[in-house]
Amino acid sequence: MDQKKSVNKKSINALTFGIISILIPFIGIIFGVISLFLANKSLKEIKTSKESGSELAVGGRVCSIIGIVISLFLSTQIYI
Repeated sequence: MDQKKSVNKKSINALTFGIISILIPFIGIIFGVISLFLANKSLKEIKTSKESGSELAVGGRVCSIIGIVISLFLSTQIYI
């Protein structure tokens, strides 16, 4: 019988926080940083434990970077 690999929970949280960082611009910096930490930690755990979810962690990393950039851009445009 085939056993399914468990999905790393931190990678799911990283993707969730990454999407939230895009959708909520000014608080998105905080969510983006949390998502980056979770994505990096989950990728390290996935390599050692052979869990699945690396695609979710990478997606969370990308979304968090986009969310941070959008938040920084909008915050600089308001104060200019």
